Amino acid sequence: MTRRGTTLIEMVVTAAILMVVAAILAPRIVTAIDSARVNRYRSSLLTLLQRAREDAISTGAPRVVAYADGSMVMRERDSETNLTEVADIEGITLSDFQVDDQTSTEGEWMVSYYPDGTADSGLFSINDAGATETVRILSRSGRLRVRLGGPEDNPTDNDRWEAGETILGG
Repeated sequence: MTRRGTTLIEMVVTAAILMVVAAILAPRIVTAIDSARVNRYRSSLLTLLQRAREDAISTGAPRVVAYADGSMVMRERDSETNLTEVADIEGITLSDFQVDDQTSTEGEWMVSYYPDGTADSGLFSINDAGATETVRILSRSGRLRVRLGGPEDNPTDNDRWEAGETILGG
C-alpha cells in the first residue's frame, strides 16, 4: 500500500528545522543590511568631496563643502543654495572636525576646493558602533586620505602616506 502526504510529526520536524535555520541566519542578514547602509553613506560622503574638487576644476569656480544641520553639502562659494547634499543616517556620527589643522565645530566646518585642484586642508571622523575612520582632505592636491582610527592616529603631513592607506582623487 502506498502512502500519500506527510504525517504531523514530519511537518513539525520540518518546521522546527526551518525555525532553527532562520534563527541562525536572521542576525547575519540584519548585520549585512546595516553594513551595506553604512558603506553606502560613507561612499556618498567621499563622492561628494571628490565631486566638489572636480566641479571646481571643470567650472573654474571654487566649491565649498560644509557640514550643517545633519548634512554634508556642496555649494558654490558665495551661495547658500546646495548643489549636492548627503544627509546623516541613524547610528553614524561625524566628529573631530578640523580646518587647516585647527579644531572646528560641526556648524562651522567648511572646506573650499579651488579651480587649480587644491583645497583647504580638512578632517573629520566617521563613527559607527565603535569603529572610526578619519577622512583627511589634502590641501596641496585636494585628494582624500581615508584611514582607520581617529585623528590622533593620523599624522597631519600632507606629503606622505603609508602603504595600505586609501588615497582618493586624481
